Amino acid sequence: MIRLIASDIDGTLVRDYQPMNPEIFSLIREFYARGVRFTAASGRQHPNLRKLFAPVQNEIDYICENGCLIYLKGELVHRETMDYDLGQDMIATIMGTPGAEALVSGEETCYIQPKDPLYENHVRSVVGNDAIVVEDIRKQVEPYSKISAWMKDGVTDQTIKYWQGLFGEDATVVYAGHGWVDMMPKGVHKGTAIRWIMENGGLTKEEVMAFGDNYNDEEMLNSVEYSYAMEKAPQEIRDFTFGTCSDVTKVLKETLRKMDRGESL
Repeated sequence: MIRLIASDIDGTLVRDYQPMNPEIFSLIREFYARGVRFTAASGRQHPNLRKLFAPVQNEIDYICENGCLIYLKGELVHRETMDYDLGQDMIATIMGTPGAEALVSGEETCYIQPKDPLYENHVRSVVGNDAIVVEDIRKQVEPYSKISAWMKDGVTDQTIKYWQGLFGEDATVVYAGHGWVDMMPKGVHKGTAIRWIMENGGLTKEEVMAFGDNYNDEEMLNSVEYSYAMEKAPQEIRDFTFGTCSDVTKVLKETLRKMDRGESL
């Protein structure tokens, strides 16, 4: 029986920073009434996700910053932090790279030092982050969780290989969509976060369903029995998942029907 549902956001529940399909909120409440919790699993920050899920923000849990922060029942229960010197090196490299902007993720906000004034608007108005503009982003305000590079001209396979070549031995480096490259402490990703929740909640992989669309969802999808890749996900992701879908809500509706009829998934 399913006891936990986890879903990626961008490219899975939300397309190109569009509003959330409001139908998801009623589905979350229906699962909650049956004892099934919902976890938003994203590279986004906690305040951003709470705004996105406003109607049910106090009824769900959160995996934020691609696995660096875990919030359960409104409480921060787990946090991963980056080595200080490594973080300093990342920030300096991003700031010195033409066409790249840095974003340093804290617990409840992010820090930016825009090279292009339009970057601040992108972070606040397009991405939807709470952000603090600082004069020198290399002056640490709080422990580093995730450090990101936003590439103004977009991210290609070559771009990812470049950043992985620089920092991949010491950090987890992933494509996070919409021009973003995310760098987390080594070995930290959505998979480590969902497994932490499962282990601490006494859940088996057969009791968890998850949805994702890209490589930064791979470990999470690999950690559960009922994994679904979006139809547009890379073939390598679709190859190992339990199923594929074009619309998460359709799978959730069918799952509810099967649960109510006592059928297996």
